[in-house]
Amino acid sequence: MVLAWLLTLATNVVAADVVMTVNADSLNMVAEGLPDSLRCKMYNDLCWTYRHTFPETALLFGKKALESAERIGDYNEEAKACSFCGICNRNMANYDAAFTYYKRGLDVATRHGLRDQEAYSHVDIGNLYLYHADYAHAESELKSAVRIATEIGDHEILSFCYLNLGRVALKIGKYNNSRAYLTKALDLRQKHNMEYSGIAVVKKYLGDLSMATQDYTTALKYYTEAVDKRSGLRDVGLIAGICENVAHCYMATEKYDSAKIFADRYLNLSYQLDIGNNINRAHRILGDICVKQGLLDKALEYYDVVLAYSDTILAKETTARLTNMEYKFDKLLKEKEIDLLKKDEELRRTHLYSGLIFVVLLMTLVGVLVWRNVQSNRMNNILREQKREIEDRNEEILQQRDMLEKQNVSLERQRTLLISQKKEITDSIAYAKRIQYALLPSEAFLQKYFADGFIYYRPRDVVSGDFYWMFNDDDYFGLVVADCTGHGVPGAFMSMLGVTSLNDIVIRDGIRDTGVAMNRLRDDLKELLHQDIEDEDTPHDGMDAALMIVDKKNNVLSYSGAFISLLCIRGDEEIALKATHNPIGVYVHEVPFETHTLQLQKGDKIYLSSDGYPSQFGGPEGKKLKPSGYKNIIRKYSGLGMHEQCTKIDTALNEWRADNEQTDDVLVIGVEV
Repeated sequence: MVLAWLLTLATNVVAADVVMTVNADSLNMVAEGLPDSLRCKMYNDLCWTYRHTFPETALLFGKKALESAERIGDYNEEAKACSFCGICNRNMANYDAAFTYYKRGLDVATRHGLRDQEAYSHVDIGNLYLYHADYAHAESELKSAVRIATEIGDHEILSFCYLNLGRVALKIGKYNNSRAYLTKALDLRQKHNMEYSGIAVVKKYLGDLSMATQDYTTALKYYTEAVDKRSGLRDVGLIAGICENVAHCYMATEKYDSAKIFADRYLNLSYQLDIGNNINRAHRILGDICVKQGLLDKALEYYDVVLAYSDTILAKETTARLTNMEYKFDKLLKEKEIDLLKKDEELRRTHLYSGLIFVVLLMTLVGVLVWRNVQSNRMNNILREQKREIEDRNEEILQQRDMLEKQNVSLERQRTLLISQKKEITDSIAYAKRIQYALLPSEAFLQKYFADGFIYYRPRDVVSGDFYWMFNDDDYFGLVVADCTGHGVPGAFMSMLGVTSLNDIVIRDGIRDTGVAMNRLRDDLKELLHQDIEDEDTPHDGMDAALMIVDKKNNVLSYSGAFISLLCIRGDEEIALKATHNPIGVYVHEVPFETHTLQLQKGDKIYLSSDGYPSQFGGPEGKKLKPSGYKNIIRKYSGLGMHEQCTKIDTALNEWRADNEQTDDVLVIGVEV
C-alpha cells in the first residue's frame, strides 16, 4: 500500500518551480519494472489520481489496470478499474461508455462475491442517473447499495448512499424523505468519526434543504456548523458554496448588511479559486444587495464586473455602445432641425405681425431675417462638418472593436490555459501534501512507550525531504529521523523510498540490531536507485538518518546513525552517541554502521534532529546557527516540559532567522523516558 501511495505521490507533487505533469511514457516505464500485482495497483492509483484533471490520460491508466487485473485474476482490482474508467468517461461526457464500465464492474463484483465493490458500483450508477435527472433509477440503484452495505456492515458506503438518496429526494421535492436520509448520513459520519469534510458536506445539504423550505434560521445553523473554525475544514470550494447560500439566506430575510459580509467572503474565495462563474455570481449577488439598499451607483459597478466575465454580454455591450453613439448623433441632428424650424416659424410670425402692424419696420425685419438665415446656414455647415467627423470616428471605433474582439479571443484562450495550469498545480500540491502527512505518525504515537515527547516538523516547501518513522510492538519501540537529498519533490520521493524500506526491514523482517538495519537500508536504497560506485555517472542521491530501537523489557536503547547523532540529557549530564560518517547511499569510503547502546534511566531526554535547524542563516551577521548553537538551545530549555520545549525551539528559530528565508527542511524530535 505504501508503494502505491509513493507512486501516486511521484505524479502529483511540485518543487523547485518545476511543474510535474502527467508523462504517460515515463510512468509506464516505472510500471513495467514492477511485479504484476503492484503494477495493477499502480495503474489504478494513477487513474484515480488524474480522473478529474487529466481524464483522458487517466482512462489509459485505468485500461492498463483492467488488462493487468484480468491477466493475473485479481477481481477486486478489476472491479475498481471498471469503476475508475467509468468515472473518467463521465468526466469527459462519454456517458454511454461510463455506464458500460459501471455495469461491467457490477458484474465482476457480483460474480466473485466482492460485496463492497458491488455496493460502490450501484452508487456509481445511481450518481450517473442523478446527474441526468433520472431520479427513479437513481433511487433504485442507491437503495440496492444500501441493502448491500447494511448486510456487510460498511458504514462509510452506507453514509454515501444516504447522502445521495437525500439529494435525490431534495431534487424531486420530497423534503421529509430528504431530511430523514441526510440525518442518517450525518449520524453515521459523526458516530464513526469519519473525516470532517464529509460531515460538512452533509450539513451543507441539510442547509440547502432548509433553504428550499424557506426555513432560513435552520439553514444558517447548518451552514455555520459546517464551516466551524474548530473543525479545520480546508475545502475552499465547499466553504465558498456555503458562503454563497448564507448570503442568499440573509437577503431573503432582508438582513442586507449580513448578506454583504458573506457575499464579500464568497467573492474573495472565488478569486482564490479563480473560477470565473463564481466570481460572476458573487458580483451579481453584491449588485442585488446594493439595489435593495438603494446604493444604485455601487450596484452598477458590481453589474459592470458581471458583464466583464461574460464574452457574450461583453460583445452585446460593445455593440450597444456603438449603437448608442449612432443614436446620439441622429438625435443631435433632429434636435438642431427642430430648433431651426421653430426659429423659422417664429421669424415668419414676427414678419407677419410686424408687416400688419408696423410697415415702417419691414426693412428692419427683413434685415433680421437675413441675419438669421446667415446664422442658420453657418450652423448647418458646422453640423455637416460635425456629422462627417462623427462618421469618421464611428468607422474608427468599429475597426477598433473588431481588433479588440480578436485580441480578446486570444487573451481569453491564454487566460483559460493559465487558469487550468494553475488549478492543476494547486491540486497536485494539495494532494501531495495530504499523502505525505498521512504517512507520518502523530505525536500521540510517542505515548506508546515514552512518558512525553514532541515533533517539531517545519518543511521549507509544501512537501518535505525530511521525514520520521516509528513502529511499536510488545517488546520494542523504534524511531527514525531522516534528511533526504534535497527538499520538496526530490526529497519527498526519497522519503517514500525510505519509509517503504524501513517497513520491510524492521517490521516485516524483524531486524532489531540498528547497525544491521542501517546497513540493510543502505543496500536497499543503492539497489532501488541503481547506484554503482564504479560508475562515474551513478546518481549520488541518498539520505542522512538516525535509527534508535528501545528494548522495552530491559530498557536499553540501541542506536546507529548516518551523519545524524543522538543527544541524551540526563539531569546535568550530557551524553552524545556519535554517528558514522557515511550516508545512506553510495559512498566512496563506505564502512559498516556502528551500533551503540545506552541503558536508559527514568527522566532521560533524548533528541534527534536533521541538519535543517543548525543550517539556518540568521543572527546579527547572517551566518548559520551551527550544531553548537542548536545544542545550546536544547540545553537551555531541556528542563521544561516537552511541549513547552517545542514552542521555545520554534520561537528561538524564528528569532534567529528574522527576515531571512528558511534555508532547509527542519525536523527535531524529543522524547522523555
